Amino acid sequence: MKWLFTALAVSYMTALWILSSNTLPDVGLSFSLMDKIAHFFAFGFMAFLIFKALFGWKINRAFLLSGAIAFFYGIVDELHQYFVPGRNCDIFDLIADLAGILTILFLIYWFQRRRCAKGFCN
Repeated sequence: MKWLFTALAVSYMTALWILSSNTLPDVGLSFSLMDKIAHFFAFGFMAFLIFKALFGWKINRAFLLSGAIAFFYGIVDELHQYFVPGRNCDIFDLIADLAGILTILFLIYWFQRRRCAKGFCN
């Protein structure tokens, strides 16, 4: 199962890279909030996939590494977008990325603790 989540994480990261390589049409100011929400969920999902790929590791390392990999990817992707016509490097996108990453990792941690409290730890 680990290989499946590894393949999904790599495929997802590749798809995001391809999408961020495309020039976006100008859609006005209302898109700004939607962009941050999209970043929040996209990078939260990425952190989830990476965490599942690393789940066989010690749990603390899996949390730390999945968050670090997803956030590092966000930094590299924002720098990449600086060179794409019609795109820009936005610190607020990175903040939305980090918020999504931390939120999903907190939820995983919370559900894992509840599961262990009920005696279902692996």
